[in-house]
Amino acid sequence: MSDHWYAAWGFWIGVGGLLVGLLGVITGMWIRNHPKSSRLACRISESGLIQHVETAAELRVTLGGFPVRDPFVAQFTITNLGPEDLSPASFQGGFLRFTTPAPVYTDEGDVLRSPTMTTAAILQSTTPVKFDYLQESRLSVEIEPCQLKVGESLSVSVLVAGSPRFTTEVRLTAFSTEELRGAKPSDYELSIELPLPFPFGRIPITWRRRNL
Repeated sequence: MSDHWYAAWGFWIGVGGLLVGLLGVITGMWIRNHPKSSRLACRISESGLIQHVETAAELRVTLGGFPVRDPFVAQFTITNLGPEDLSPASFQGGFLRFTTPAPVYTDEGDVLRSPTMTTAAILQSTTPVKFDYLQESRLSVEIEPCQLKVGESLSVSVLVAGSPRFTTEVRLTAFSTEELRGAKPSDYELSIELPLPFPFGRIPITWRRRNL
């Protein structure tokens, strides 16, 4: 009896390892897909519009006939990670906005660094947004109440004068946010084959990750 393949220690160790691995995968997927509250991933990407010094003197950016000094493009991408859809009701009494820090002054009262933009414009948006100025002369790009289903994303691009250093401010019903910075990394896929005891051969496993 001990000579049979199903009585070998290696077989049962392999089966046990497979079951533990599958249980870990299922548990991880359950935790990810059933968080305590719904989540939004908010990615902020900022870059200078004129990147090369040798061409900067030859290029000019104007808005409404006025020059935009040191132009920057800020892009905001919001992805609903679920498990609930975002609805206009989630905005009642709250907000979802991206704001610049307050100006920094010298001891003499001069502005040392001011991210406040006197020249700003919306370049592209998949949802209604509005500009506003908050206390301490902070610029705000606020998302109007909207519908965003699980797995969907919305994006906004704005033109501003000077490096803005936006941050996320949020107060939504039953939603938390995760702020991400920089350009979105590429999605990737990993495929492996899990060997099983004879005579089961191998099981192909593919793991895909969608970066936000």
